[in-house]
Formats: sequence, C-alpha cells, structure tokens
Amino acid sequence: MLKKSQPETKITEVMSLVAKKWSEMTEKDKQPYVKLSEADKVRLEKQLDEKKKKGFFTLNDKSKSTDPANAKLFKKRKSTESDNEEESKELKPKRACSSYIFFATEHTAQLKK
Repeated sequence: MLKKSQPETKITEVMSLVAKKWSEMTEKDKQPYVKLSEADKVRLEKQLDEKKKKGFFTLNDKSKSTDPANAKLFKKRKSTESDNEEESKELKPKRACSSYIFFATEHTAQLKK
C-alpha cells in the first residue's frame, strides 16, 4: 500500500506509523494480538518443560530441536568467560513474542506492499 504510493519511504517511517496505530488502538482492538501472545507464551513453557524432561523440544513442524536439519534455525551464542562451554552450545526455544510484535509484523508487511 505505502510502498506503491511512496516508494522512498524508509522502514523507520513505516515502523513509526505502525507504532502510532498501535498506541491509538483500544484494548478491545488489541485483544486478537494479546491472544496470540498468550498462546506463544504457552508454547514457550511447553517447549521449556519438554527440554527439561527429554533434553530436546518439539518444534511447530513436529521435528526435534536436535535434528541436524534444524541447526540453521538457532543462533549460536558466543560464550563468555562466565559461560559454561556446554551451556553456550545448548539450543533453547525461541522466546515468546509480545502482542505488539504480532501486530507490527502483520501491519509492517501490509504497509510495505
């Protein structure tokens, strides 16, 4: 939408528009994004529990986090002096997204069209 009418628009300007729209929304309008955020928190807790019990967690596509094909999905952490070498190699579930992140992702994509 915005990209066609104003192709020179920078991503920072797009994000400012998205943030402004979010701040003007009522709590009722934000509710679908709050529900997505709550569901994502449940997913995180489930994956953390599974990792604690089994040593791996199941991704949304039902594959294991330890499958070699999934290595590209995880960021490698740089180990610091205080980090345990094993801990820095450990794969962790993606953290839960906030309701604003769900909203911004959806609306940024719409504005960039």
